[in-house]
Amino acid sequence: MGFLRLVGAASLIAGLCTAHRVHTTSIKLQTPTVILQQVDFEVSIELPELKNGSVYPRHLWYRVEDSDGSVVTNGSVKTLDVDGNFQSQLSISIKQLQLDSYGEHNLTTTVWEKQKPEPTTEAPEVNGSNSDTSVLLASAVRLDEVQFDDVLLFRATHTTSVVVSPGWVSLLPPLVTLIMSAVLGQVTVSLLAGIWCGAIIVSNGDPFTAFLRTFDQYWVNAFTVDDHAGVLLFTIVLGGTIGVVQKGGGGHGLALVAKRFMTSSLRMQLSTWLLCLVIFFDDYSCILIVGSSLRQVLSQTGVSREKFAAIIHTVGVCLPSMSPVSAWIGVEIGYVAAQLRDLKLDWDPFVTCLSCLHYRFFPILFIAFIFITIICEKDFGPMVQFEKDAAASPINDGSMTPVFPGPMDSPKPELAPLEPDTTKPLRWQNAVVPFLTIVVLTFVGMIFDGFDSLYSQDPNGSFGILDALSHCDSVSSLIRASAAGWVIAVTLLLLQRIITLNEATKAWMEGVKDILDPTLILTLAWALGSVIGEVSTAPYIASVVGDSIPKQFLPAIACLLCYIVSFAVGSAFGTMAIMFPIIAPLSWSISGGDAENLRQCFGSILGGSVFGNTCSPIADTSILASLSAHVPLENHVRSILPYAVLVAVVSVAGGSLPIGLKICSTFTAFGICLAVLLLVVFFCGTRVNMRYRSLSSCSFLSVSPPMRYEGENQPLLSA
Repeated sequence: MGFLRLVGAASLIAGLCTAHRVHTTSIKLQTPTVILQQVDFEVSIELPELKNGSVYPRHLWYRVEDSDGSVVTNGSVKTLDVDGNFQSQLSISIKQLQLDSYGEHNLTTTVWEKQKPEPTTEAPEVNGSNSDTSVLLASAVRLDEVQFDDVLLFRATHTTSVVVSPGWVSLLPPLVTLIMSAVLGQVTVSLLAGIWCGAIIVSNGDPFTAFLRTFDQYWVNAFTVDDHAGVLLFTIVLGGTIGVVQKGGGGHGLALVAKRFMTSSLRMQLSTWLLCLVIFFDDYSCILIVGSSLRQVLSQTGVSREKFAAIIHTVGVCLPSMSPVSAWIGVEIGYVAAQLRDLKLDWDPFVTCLSCLHYRFFPILFIAFIFITIICEKDFGPMVQFEKDAAASPINDGSMTPVFPGPMDSPKPELAPLEPDTTKPLRWQNAVVPFLTIVVLTFVGMIFDGFDSLYSQDPNGSFGILDALSHCDSVSSLIRASAAGWVIAVTLLLLQRIITLNEATKAWMEGVKDILDPTLILTLAWALGSVIGEVSTAPYIASVVGDSIPKQFLPAIACLLCYIVSFAVGSAFGTMAIMFPIIAPLSWSISGGDAENLRQCFGSILGGSVFGNTCSPIADTSILASLSAHVPLENHVRSILPYAVLVAVVSVAGGSLPIGLKICSTFTAFGICLAVLLLVVFFCGTRVNMRYRSLSSCSFLSVSPPMRYEGENQPLLSA
């Protein structure tokens, strides 16, 4: 037996010696595609897999040298795995490397073992039960100490050529996107240009290869990475459901409910504000439904079209941007999920979005500010003159019986794809029931999914609802809930014979078309985020600002940047695409992994990006609001811009900044902001004398095409 052990020990020593004689070109240094001057980057030293039972030594030393012989990094690593076993394949990760000059560098990597193994009294177990092998390992180590004492046992060298670029080039992709968006007003083209610019940097200046990679790599990967497909499917199903609800007249039915309250200017504005709160599921739907439904009441109440457009635009954009069931939520989840994945954080993206709601100061305060101006019946800026002009306009209280031009037997005008047939019942239940179903089933599904995940990990554990929500698969829950809402919406309308199955299918497809543009923007934003991450934009900004920007100021700075970018771009989704890949890693870096600071930055981006959608002249929602209210776009932007700027300033000064500095709680910050807005309206606002105007004969539901010119007569369809 002693002879057999000696033979086995000799065989193992031979195996170790084989491992020690790895060829010098067998290791490889994995480097990032883009390395920036004086910006930290990570590398990994890949050692080959050893055959025939050979293993690597217990300790290895490594050194990475630059072309001039200067040491970039060095150190040692223990090669045993978590169970204390030797390994036959290794990968050594090294972080926080820097190169000081740009240009080509030859990095020489050396890995070796020069320390003799430490004496071992307890042999590591192999396969858990082979005692003879354990003894052989112990004997091998002892014999190895004797035979190879103070001898260089292992050495491998490899040289890698890398190109270091100036740090400022990493700013080109987002800058190109931003500048082209401002100049062209086309977010899609601008995002593609930004991706192409980043691909050129990655491809070492080859524009043709970069053009190909823009489509066959970055954009394709945007559809396939992780849960992106689930987010896209949820967005598509929800958009189709919104289309079915619109075609069935559910949104218009909600407008009918509000009719009984509109007996004065105050009630008209308040009813409009409340109705916009009810249609929380989509910004386009809210603006178009409320605008086309209630604009006929304006001439009887003395409310200016500019004020009406401001109400439907503000609430119609701000509320869906925060709603857990809306056309926005899928896009927002996609942005947040991408950053959580890049930061290697095991957070649920949907729960993270909900946890950031109280940091979205701008949209919440803008909705509240519009309510303050309505209740106080005061306005300021250009809006005052528009309100005076409306109050002084002639009263049109004549009969508004629906008429069609031409003979009585002439065909009715063809309805738009999502325009409801007003000869059929317009019931509010057909909107409330499907969307309430989606809300309830989403949260119920998340809770059940979270509990299932937790109990699969720990069957005997005790968990609460918050634990379940933090461990659920929200995207799957959203897909299931939106599909159920779709089925219920179609079923309700079919049972009431309001639409046919063919009409429901066409309406669903039209609803999908309506969200196709933001969905494509989302995929391009994912691709741009991937490029921005590959060219290390965020690490470069972090290296430049260093400790010069305290983490407490970052949420406020992020909010201000989002204001500027969103106004120039005119798209909240485009702004998020630019800002998320920059701010999120920057927050995580300079805050030292502060989770609350990251959530505050998420809230600042999600809230601040809405600014442009509420007042930018190139925003699609601004154009829709002006068309829906029949007001010139110039008048609408000129009247709403002072309101948006005021709320934006108060949101940062009284919200994001003190919360980041931890001066007060979120509740206190909201109270301060609301008090400031109330004081501004009270002391700076002007009350316009409104005349009471009866609406007894007013029909307010219009489904005709929008007027192209001021004063154009428009036939109406009665509800």
